[in-house]
Amino acid sequence: MTDTRTPEPWPARTARLQVRPCTPADVDAMWEWRRLPEVNRWLGAAPDTQDAFRERYLDPERLASLYIVELLPDAESTTPTPIGDIMVRRGDGWAQLEVDARAKGVEAELGWVLDPAHTGHGYATEAIRAVIDVCFGALGLR
Repeated sequence: MTDTRTPEPWPARTARLQVRPCTPADVDAMWEWRRLPEVNRWLGAAPDTQDAFRERYLDPERLASLYIVELLPDAESTTPTPIGDIMVRRGDGWAQLEVDARAKGVEAELGWVLDPAHTGHGYATEAIRAVIDVCFGALGLR
């Protein structure tokens, strides 16, 4: 599958975070939180090794639906810190045959994972709100 993400409106920004398209260079950082048992218990399937994880998440179709949540720099850092990832998987809505063309690519399934070291600060809520704003705004989902 070809990466069909629109470059704009990414990255989505909030006061503390940015959500940007995932790149192959992000997969090793994702492994750091996705390998944890307390994270994996909530996921449907989790590769056992970093190599298996890389193979799964470097798949172009899977990579195209992933976005990295980054904590923006503050006085102590100069670069954004990856703290989680969000899946935005676009799909077709249900529609009667007469109007099915209007239902193409208008829905999205969202999923998110946050590094447990960064929970309890409202980051997941903040990031998902930003992504929902993009979905219903710039991406035209409904």
